[in-house]
Amino acid sequence: MLMKYLKRLTIFIIIFLSACDIFHSNAGSSWDIILSIKFSSHEKNNYEFYVMNKDGSNLTRLTYTEKKMSLLLNETFVNCAYPSVSQDGRKIIFTRLNDGGGKYGAIIYSDGSNERHIDNTGTSVYYGTWMRNISNKVLVCKWMYGPFGNYELFVYDDMYFNNGSILFSRGLHQTYPSCHPDGNTILYNESNWKLRIYNISSGTDTPLVSPSNPIYNFGIFSPDGKYIVMQKNWMTQTITDTIVFTSNNIFVSPYPGPSITQLTFTGANRHPVWSPDGKKIYFMSARAPHASNYELYSMNRDGSNVKRITYFSDDDANAQVHTVCYRGVPR
Repeated sequence: MLMKYLKRLTIFIIIFLSACDIFHSNAGSSWDIILSIKFSSHEKNNYEFYVMNKDGSNLTRLTYTEKKMSLLLNETFVNCAYPSVSQDGRKIIFTRLNDGGGKYGAIIYSDGSNERHIDNTGTSVYYGTWMRNISNKVLVCKWMYGPFGNYELFVYDDMYFNNGSILFSRGLHQTYPSCHPDGNTILYNESNWKLRIYNISSGTDTPLVSPSNPIYNFGIFSPDGKYIVMQKNWMTQTITDTIVFTSNNIFVSPYPGPSITQLTFTGANRHPVWSPDGKKIYFMSARAPHASNYELYSMNRDGSNVKRITYFSDDDANAQVHTVCYRGVPR
């Protein structure tokens, strides 16, 4: 009798959650791009999510955090960062950050409602993205405790967050994943800030470029899977062996390679993402006349036709754009 009751209750919960998804299927349907932005007007000096059209018009605030407390971690998380929008445009997986480096993953609907945490065990989880061609599956970086603690890649169902399974383990940090449209290939950052490719079905794990090459990271597959856009960090090593990143630029490579082409040559450039048709790249750039403020820019896939999209720092000296994602194109 009890088992029959529990079975019915489970079915009811699944139907209820599905109904919630249907209710939100058209939520927040009028925007193209989501950005993490910090303005002077934010009471906690924090990063919040804003949405807008692809030309920068109709900027609308999506989140009103002010203060977000994780009871398990006993920390206050006020920053919204690293958004990745599902392919159907209905949900956003993102990372909440505190000023001390703490982080946890969460999901909201595209209208900013119904925030839910990923893995409520108190473990640090961040930088999630959506598995391509696999319904309701997210891929996140989760901290694994041990003698040499590392972030490993885990797969979660976006409705049942405490049932995650590890994708694979190398004993090194695995961060900032991007999923190929074939649903079988994962691009990710290794501990040394270099890109690697993992094939789920074969279990093979190989570097994207020669290990002797400079540091490439934050790679993202194009919507058709034929290109990878990435960020390259130039670094210097101090006399105390501290690594200092001196500049960033955006590069693109056909997949599976081998050529890599530099696209930006001015300012500091980071966190590139694709437009839905794969013809444009959106990215953060800090360049004159506001070289200390990151703004949103776009360019063609070959680096031509660079356009500034946002002008926040013209009115707010403290304005900063942190990360961006185009709707329907997971990071």
